[in-house]
Amino acid sequence: MLPAVIRQFRKLYPEINLQIHQGTPHQLVKMTTSDQVDLSICTEELVETPTLKAIHCYRWNRSLIAPIGHPVFSRHPLQLNTLCEYPLITYVFGFTGGNHLRKSFFRLGLQPTVVLSAADTDVIKTYVREGLGVGIIASLAYSNDTDNDLQIKDLRNLFPWEVTRIAYNRDKYLRRYEEHFIELLQTMVADDGVIVERNR
Repeated sequence: MLPAVIRQFRKLYPEINLQIHQGTPHQLVKMTTSDQVDLSICTEELVETPTLKAIHCYRWNRSLIAPIGHPVFSRHPLQLNTLCEYPLITYVFGFTGGNHLRKSFFRLGLQPTVVLSAADTDVIKTYVREGLGVGIIASLAYSNDTDNDLQIKDLRNLFPWEVTRIAYNRDKYLRRYEEHFIELLQTMVADDGVIVERNR
């Protein structure tokens, strides 16, 4: 969802040098609190840091992906214990709501077999395509255009909703373009990552 927001931001502020840094939630908090970055976008930890002002942007949940016709899609109802029967490929715990995913299994005493974990959704998709396992990804990361070789199943009934927030130091003075970037992120991305195109 971020490319659409950035495209709109660049139209409005072509002179602004926009740099993107990646990191774990803990690293993002540290970079923001130490003024190494102006803003952080994250699902975890931002709201728990009292020196940061964390603003709700959108909610999201997860989906299962596998090659078209994979046997997992014939399982009804698809439940957490069913997912434990298959090798899973998903996010590194600590990235993209990984802690809530892990807790969803563990609270039922289930031990999923995570054969590969990655911070990047494209890596997960690649190894799902290679047949290493079935993937659990953020639903908003699935593209009808580029992922049509993969079947998708919504898992929102199995996992809690996550909230992505954008945060900055509470004592920071926000420039107008920073405020506008936050506004774009809040207004252009609806729940579950649906992009609301803007024409202005």
